[in-house]
Amino acid sequence: MSEGFMNSKIADHIFLRNHTVQGYRHQLIEKTETENTADLVRFAFQNKLLYEIIFCTAARRD
Repeated sequence: MSEGFMNSKIADHIFLRNHTVQGYRHQLIEKTETENTADLVRFAFQNKLLYEIIFCTAARRD
């Protein structure tokens, strides 16, 4: 999500159905009490939930 991928691209990457990813995103938005995906990503950054994903993924690419 933080890299701008659509549900279908995320689903293909992690071998899930598009509908499943859409449901997970909706559940995360509800649980974090955010309004939309942009707010959800902001919430993740503010709570340092994306640090490991971003930097570990970048390290593996190098």
